Amino acid sequence: MLRAPAGVLGKGSFRNSYKATLENGITVVVKRIKDVMVTRKEFQQHTEVIGRMRHKNVTTLMAYYYSRDEKLMVYDFYGPGSAAAMLHGKYGENKNFLDWKTRLRIAVGAARGISHIHTQVGQNLVHGNIKASNIFLTAKGYGCVSDVGVRN
Repeated sequence: MLRAPAGVLGKGSFRNSYKATLENGITVVVKRIKDVMVTRKEFQQHTEVIGRMRHKNVTTLMAYYYSRDEKLMVYDFYGPGSAAAMLHGKYGENKNFLDWKTRLRIAVGAARGISHIHTQVGQNLVHGNIKASNIFLTAKGYGCVSDVGVRN
């Protein structure tokens, strides 16, 4: 994965996101977390809880990597992009005009994902950073929430 070609998807205060294509042809999103002081144990506990979470409206954490200088989280890639990109355009491209039926489908999917996150028994999880750039579109056009517990 570290040798896979990657392109920048987005930049945040505490993380950058990259699109990478692995040798086997699978495309993933790699989130590189920076300037966050967290112990290996805390990071591992957090990522294991997120990694066990399975819901069609919550992005799937596929893998993670921790070192003192580098923290990575690897997620499925969603080709249609984020709700923010659909609404506002990608880096100067024309924006898509989404009809209300499509917007409702995105919102309902995101709401289902958030509800799932917040109702995980015994985990005390909250999303903590709900915004259009953290909601991705599934192949069927439903919202899928990303960045569970990753704040910026």
